Amino acid sequence: RQTRLVARCGKPDMREQVPEKKARCDHYRWHEAFNLYSLPLVLVLCTAGALGAMDGWYSCAALFGHILFDTVWITWKPEALPRWAAVIQIHHLITLSLLLHPLRNPEHAVYACYEGLCEYNTFFLVARRQFKGASKIMNIMFWATFIPTRILVFPIVIGMCPKLLRGHGLGEKLNVYGCQFGLLLFNCVYLYTLLRPRKSKVG
Repeated sequence: RQTRLVARCGKPDMREQVPEKKARCDHYRWHEAFNLYSLPLVLVLCTAGALGAMDGWYSCAALFGHILFDTVWITWKPEALPRWAAVIQIHHLITLSLLLHPLRNPEHAVYACYEGLCEYNTFFLVARRQFKGASKIMNIMFWATFIPTRILVFPIVIGMCPKLLRGHGLGEKLNVYGCQFGLLLFNCVYLYTLLRPRKSKVG
């Protein structure tokens, strides 16, 4: 049922006046609006941190706060997402666990800012759903940001981890490596779901 929420909320009819369905659509619309307005600020901070224009620790703190708030929201109201609410919850928890490292080790915050740039892709994903008149442009931007920010950045940062984590304890290393590989796996599976052939319905 969640997979059809976008279509139902986009064109409400008399049936959408049923309180339960209306509430589902309201939470979906509010969540979409939250991302459209909050992600640009997070992205400005992550970009500034990645470029060295500001202390990356503050960028990480903003990203942590954004994801924590979103995690609480979708845990409270899973219908705020069009689909995969449980998967996104797990993804968010892994991300929060990873961000604890640069928050405790500010010298590594810039690398979290690099990976935080994947929120550009998230923004264009939401914008593609909401700005129907510019959906083609948003789709181009979605794909233009997908591979660089979701597929390429993570292996590069993982390759730097042996040097960056030298001197850190086993628990810290397990957390960083486990979260990094978990997020990379998520992104690869996500890419597969986008590219796999759709089964045609018969009858």
